[in-house]
Amino acid sequence: MPNKFLRGWKNGRTRKVTHETLGHLSAIEITRPENGRYLRNKAGRAVITGLYNGVRVKAFQAHSVQHAIFISDASSLLPEIFPHVHGIYGRWIFAEWAEGTHKGVTYESSLNLFSQLHAVDLKHLPATGFDYLEDYIIPRFLEAATLAGKADKYQSHIYEVINHSAPRQLSHPDLTLANVVYSRKNLVSIDNELLSSGKLPLLDACNCAKSLDRSSREVFWEDWIATRQPDEIEIRNTSIAWLFREVGSCFISGRFDRCNSLLTSLDDVPEQSLKALDFPLV
Repeated sequence: MPNKFLRGWKNGRTRKVTHETLGHLSAIEITRPENGRYLRNKAGRAVITGLYNGVRVKAFQAHSVQHAIFISDASSLLPEIFPHVHGIYGRWIFAEWAEGTHKGVTYESSLNLFSQLHAVDLKHLPATGFDYLEDYIIPRFLEAATLAGKADKYQSHIYEVINHSAPRQLSHPDLTLANVVYSRKNLVSIDNELLSSGKLPLLDACNCAKSLDRSSREVFWEDWIATRQPDEIEIRNTSIAWLFREVGSCFISGRFDRCNSLLTSLDDVPEQSLKALDFPLV
């Protein structure tokens, strides 16, 4: 892709990004989905597949320009895990389309990737430009709580979760089995739009566990707990964050009765929310 479309040059960790007109996106031959509509991910950002000079690419929007820089740099730092980023253009990221297979991908595959991600020293990466909890989970939760007339009631819960005392780690809330493939003999994460850093690695694990069947969840949690040993505070704050996540999910899908039921759960024992994921320490 011509350099004028992409991140232009490096100056230490500072990145200068050119801002051309959207007309330059015509350099990509867009491939529409079978239903004829463009794709949007669950964060509401555009995702497009297409060809550039005969090479298949995935073009997707990050939360911000800084977030696009962060994802690009993380991909360069961990080329065995993330598809190669050809470049960025504003919030747009142009990444290699990872050809691979889901055959042989199990819960152990996600655990393997989590271990590699959580071992990364964030000093090697720039500011994230996006926080999964503060920029995605909590705003959706507040939309639901506000409509229910309860937003003020849960400010203490929000404060508690945001101020969780723990070092930040590389965070990936989308390492489900559907988003991991074997490509060139490596395990590769193919949906990285929500990649950032966070203080609740157990929240990432909950997102993964939700996609597993019950028998797989049991061994997943056994392995996770054996290697990470979450304490009571992390479990409590993760359970609150998980309720925020589930309330927001129900709200945007129109399941308002379930949404109200979950809001009530915040008044009781939020740790019980993890029982639905077969988490054994509650």
